[in-house]
Order: sequence, then C-alpha cells, then structure tokens
Amino acid sequence: VTGKAQYVADVPGPMNTLFVLPVTSKVAAGRLVSIDISSMVYTAKDVTGANLWGPIENTELLFAVDRVECVGQVVAIVAAENESLASTAANKV
Repeated sequence: VTGKAQYVADVPGPMNTLFVLPVTSKVAAGRLVSIDISSMVYTAKDVTGANLWGPIENTELLFAVDRVECVGQVVAIVAAENESLASTAANKV
C-alpha cells in the first residue's frame, strides 16, 4: 500500500465543465417561503417533467416543493465553474 491511489475527486474535470452542488435544508421541517436565486441556481420550478427520483421507484422528490421534511433535503442546486465558486454560491442561497 503506497497511499498514492488516485480518486475521481482528485482528477480535474474536462475543460468547460460545470461543478454542481446541492443546496440542502438546515431545518427538520418548515415552509419554503422564497429562495434567493442567481442565474446558476436551479429549483423544482426548473424541472421539466416529474420532480421525482428513487433508487427503485421514482417516489422521492428531487427538489423540495413548498415544504421541507428533513434536514438535508435538497431545495436547489447551484452550478459554477469550479468547486470553490459553487460552494460560495450554495452558501448564499
């Protein structure tokens, strides 16, 4: 064992690739009153088709709509040119 294994997160992505991070709920239950969005923030309103996903059946919301039901529930995603910009943007939403 050398400790020199290369992981996907260690390899820079291709040129002109966007980095995407989720914006998650910090409360266990609550209403979504508004989301401060910029040009690279996507919410349930941006989903065409069903806002559902799931490992076996599509029964879970991809993005929260109107209410959050748990800490960590995704309310939006942000896209940016690199991880640092995406993280900064996600913290501002």
